[in-house]
Amino acid sequence: MTTTDPTTVRTAAKVVTRGTGATLVTFLCWSMVVFDGYDLTVYGTVVPSLKTEWTITASTLGWLGSLPLIGMLIGAIVAGTLADHIGRRWAILSAAIWFTIWTAAAGLATGPTMFGTFRFLCGLGLGGLIPTASALANEYADARIRPLITTLMLSGIPIGGIITASTAIPIIPHWGWRPMFYFALLGGLLVIPLSMVFLPESISWLKARGQTEKAAAVSKRLGLPDTPAPDQQGAHRKGIIFQILKPPYLSNTILFALAILAVYFAWFGLGSWLPQLMRQQKYELGTALVFTVVLYAGAVLGSLLTGYLGTRVGDLQVGVFAAIIGAIGLGSLLLHPGQFMIYVALVMAGIGTHGVQCLIIAAVASRFPDLLRGSALGLILGVGRVGAIMAPLVGGWLQDAAGKDQVQLGVNYNFIAFGIGPFVSAVMMILLLVVRPKPTATTNVSAE
Repeated sequence: MTTTDPTTVRTAAKVVTRGTGATLVTFLCWSMVVFDGYDLTVYGTVVPSLKTEWTITASTLGWLGSLPLIGMLIGAIVAGTLADHIGRRWAILSAAIWFTIWTAAAGLATGPTMFGTFRFLCGLGLGGLIPTASALANEYADARIRPLITTLMLSGIPIGGIITASTAIPIIPHWGWRPMFYFALLGGLLVIPLSMVFLPESISWLKARGQTEKAAAVSKRLGLPDTPAPDQQGAHRKGIIFQILKPPYLSNTILFALAILAVYFAWFGLGSWLPQLMRQQKYELGTALVFTVVLYAGAVLGSLLTGYLGTRVGDLQVGVFAAIIGAIGLGSLLLHPGQFMIYVALVMAGIGTHGVQCLIIAAVASRFPDLLRGSALGLILGVGRVGAIMAPLVGGWLQDAAGKDQVQLGVNYNFIAFGIGPFVSAVMMILLLVVRPKPTATTNVSAE
């Protein structure tokens, strides 16, 4: 008869408890990102209905699509400061409550001005949730799986898009576009109360503010080992962000920013315009929405598949291949293929847009040392948001430029423009691999 060392039993129990606690945090954060994705992508499903009801131009629809993205840019910038003041937990909950309310309010809009105002306000919350939720989930996750956690968080957006388009197929033809925004309240009622009860505060945030007893209580509840308070010295150094704008990091900063800007342009352009573009090609609304489901399914597949391959082959190497696949998929739509081949092309587009985003973010994390990583990601993703904001606008302008008598030409212009996005991103990643050497983590980083 053998006996088990009590120390081994306690250690094993702690590992199981830690896994349970981290899984709970990850699930709650991911669930809120999914509903963030619903509220973000719902606009694309209602564009055909808005155009008919309000008889507005494609350019105006483009502006309406860009307003929440402008709000997201502002929200993402404010989120860090807000989280520093009230904690990551309440920053996440506040963002979720905010965008849920304003998404539902958009269903009450009586015209484009009111609708656009509500969508801009919604964007402030949408932009603030993802960075804070990802940061909290990564804090509680084991270091070995943090890249997977980041990919999982990002997958919440296209999964939310799948829910949006799948909901729109039976709802819009029978009850119109407004219930699509009211359903945001259902998502909020499902996830927000659970998060208020079970979502813990960041342990590092508590310790950094001297709330060691609360931090210890959270650690004990989740079965996490007690760790020292984080070193905040680096947070007070001046001039750190300027380091990424000087050699040897400047070239990487520029190329990564252009790569993410181009792929954001394609991803958010398709998200805003795909149902309307397919309607203009004489497909029924239900079929056009099925195409949107396929795009988002390809995006989920792309983020998981490319994330898996990226850890084995290399983020940028896989990113180049995936981006070229996306460009080919979008280019093939110019040939007006049959319905099955459109499905294939849209899966390729999902892989080559959303999947590439995940790879670029992972590559940024590996190309900059610890002290610069946060600033590099913030700046690069901020530049990328410019591409996201421009995409709905450019799509509308191109359709109006083609004229009412050349509808198919306007559709082709859109697919060409969005197809250029992943192609440009592939070129930038090739330059990162071939032309620009990788700075090492040992490169001196000064605090000016």
